[in-house]
Amino acid sequence: MNKNIETNIDSSLWGKIERELSLNSGVEKVYYRDDRGTRVYLLDDEVWKVQLKDPSFQEDPFFGDLEEEAKHTRFASNVPGVVKVKTFFSDHNKSVLILERVKGKRLNFHEFTFLEGFRIIGKLLYKTIILTRYRILHGDLAIHNFIITPEGEVVLIDFGTAQVTTVRKCIAYNFLFRGNFNDKITFPISGTIVRCIEFTLPKSAQKYYRKILRIAPYTNN
Repeated sequence: MNKNIETNIDSSLWGKIERELSLNSGVEKVYYRDDRGTRVYLLDDEVWKVQLKDPSFQEDPFFGDLEEEAKHTRFASNVPGVVKVKTFFSDHNKSVLILERVKGKRLNFHEFTFLEGFRIIGKLLYKTIILTRYRILHGDLAIHNFIITPEGEVVLIDFGTAQVTTVRKCIAYNFLFRGNFNDKITFPISGTIVRCIEFTLPKSAQKYYRKILRIAPYTNN
């Protein structure tokens, strides 16, 4: 068990969370799948991820294990521009991961100029290099997992499918290959960079650019 993971659930804190979820009209429910026991809620300054433990629930490949996500997000805390863990706790019924809520727009909804696009690409590459240096294979460096803050910073979220492995494998799967690593589908940064280049092009040129990219399926993220 990772020493940074808190395993004793505070029942009073969980009671407060349940009351907030039921009473707070400002809570935005963004992901809710009872068949898999996984839920995500957005509050003003926090993101709550709740995972119910029941052997009848199906495994959710897009959600991952919350304890692993907490561990890998904390492990990546030295990387600039990574979402921060506020707390994690678990008992025999459920796990709860509370993250900071990053304000801004996801990269796939952000409009930017040609110069800003290449500035963002530089930040994406730098962030991926640092992840690789720490041997973190994020697993889903798709465009929707990057948020542009109002200050122009690029923040990486969602370590639900992250793994710690060798630098060589991180180079391969963080930068180059969309594939299957340890039974998890991986999306590299190369696809996100290709999409960023597309967004810097005039609207009239984007459809031709997309036609060309159909020969490179690894970019479809």
